[in-house]
Amino acid sequence: MPKEIKIGFPFTPGIENDMKMFYNSLNEKDQRHYAALEAKKLCYGGITYIAELFNCTRPAMYDGFDDFKKKTS
Repeated sequence: MPKEIKIGFPFTPGIENDMKMFYNSLNEKDQRHYAALEAKKLCYGGITYIAELFNCTRPAMYDGFDDFKKKTS
């Protein structure tokens, strides 16, 4: 079984700033996808952390997760 890699958070302020700048450059659909992907990488607490970082709603991230599921099924 592959070993799961967990990324520590919160990210450094410099990385957070870069992430926010990139997020804000995206259209709404891509923002949902990016937020969902970043939250998934962080495991427990990731959704809350990313929602606060990007000032987006949790339902928007869940929509992003659903979009990924539809593309992979």
